[in-house]
Amino acid sequence: MGLQVPETRIFLESGDPGETARAIELLGFLDGQVTCPPLMEQAADAILGREEARKMDLDQYVSFYRRNLGQISKLVPQGQVHFDLYAEPTTSAEEILTQARSMVNWIPNGVIAIPIYREGLAAAQQCVKEDLLPINLSMCFSQEQAAGAYTATTGAMPERVFLTVFIRALEKNGEAPWEIIERILGMLHEGDGHLGVITAGIGTIDHFMTALELAPYAVAAPVDVLRQWADRELYRPQKSSAGPKEKEYRGIHLTRNWSEYDISHPLTTNLLKTYSRHWSV
Repeated sequence: MGLQVPETRIFLESGDPGETARAIELLGFLDGQVTCPPLMEQAADAILGREEARKMDLDQYVSFYRRNLGQISKLVPQGQVHFDLYAEPTTSAEEILTQARSMVNWIPNGVIAIPIYREGLAAAQQCVKEDLLPINLSMCFSQEQAAGAYTATTGAMPERVFLTVFIRALEKNGEAPWEIIERILGMLHEGDGHLGVITAGIGTIDHFMTALELAPYAVAAPVDVLRQWADRELYRPQKSSAGPKEKEYRGIHLTRNWSEYDISHPLTTNLLKTYSRHWSV
């Protein structure tokens, strides 16, 4: 339907509120922050010291997690703070929903990340029905996963549901992340605009600039990359033209039930296992 694309938001990828403050100082602004369990573990090590952090039991870790998110939230009160709930490959939709219902009011500008696998999308569909929003459908590594995420959350308003694609993980897996993102953006260009794409896992300034050129909803990068962007005087490359033609995004349309798409991906399964281990610091 030819959607207007606003200027790409800039997010910090970090679990450390100290880095939030540094990013704001470097850029003069910050639109939001993306965290994840490994980054929260790094933050715990930095803030508490590795030895003290490793002494925490699960309840103490969750308390630290929530307190840390609260500090980040206060630094970006008008922005978004994305954070994960606990999930592993065997976690059920109801277990995800129980967590979402508990965490939805942790911080006023929070966005709960739910991984894209069958139980995750079933939970996301129910989140839309219950208005347990906003949510971030994370660990997206394919166009079909993006299509499933879109159709599972049909009915949500814009800026209430997001989709995160991780660049470095795709590169390390021998895939072409920018082609995948282009296909996803081209496919979503034909939709109603309710699903915003976030590119994360940015490893270099070149990654960052390429992501900006593709003009997703947001680009999330670590503070060192944002520092390099500040050194370039916050230069934004010209946006690429509208998304690929139908033949270029492989004819995957947004008209099927989410359960009919192939939403499995080995990177999602592996990342689920990795993230779940980081809940036990």
